[in-house]
Amino acid sequence: GELLTIAEKQGEIRLFAFNPEDGSPLWSQLLGFSENEIAGDLARQWISAQPTVANGVILCPTMTGWIVALDRQSHELLWFHRSPPSKSVAEFQESFLEIKGLRQGWCYTPLIVSDQSVLSTPPDADELICLNLADGSKRWSKPRDKGLYVVGVHQEQVILVEQRKVRALHLSDGAKSWE
Repeated sequence: GELLTIAEKQGEIRLFAFNPEDGSPLWSQLLGFSENEIAGDLARQWISAQPTVANGVILCPTMTGWIVALDRQSHELLWFHRSPPSKSVAEFQESFLEIKGLRQGWCYTPLIVSDQSVLSTPPDADELICLNLADGSKRWSKPRDKGLYVVGVHQEQVILVEQRKVRALHLSDGAKSWE
């Protein structure tokens, strides 16, 4: 086994693998670069870039708008996806730092994999995105509306928590299932 973490060092965003027995580094893979140093980006300091491993794929959210997928065995790039932000970096940082009771955007949710679907709630975008695990192509996306976070997937239903209710979308196409 390996312990996986995503970190930034000298502007490089990398996936690092460590030996769980002694913490020694095993390997690392470059995922991308950041235009802004993390030391000056409070939003990225507070949001976890947590890798997800499923079906032989390591999914790496970079917290710069990119999701990078690597082959679990070879560590080679399989695909990448960029979600266009709905806010500028400055607007996102400002809204992130405001205290407004329940948030005005997505609460952080790690990438969720169900079957061959990857669900993403980018913190700087106002949509729920479903990608194809095999190639990163977008299957569908839906506006956030009042969604706060995705709980998970149950019987092909994407379960979303809102401020005052819970609702479900069909995993296959994002259509409303129930409220």
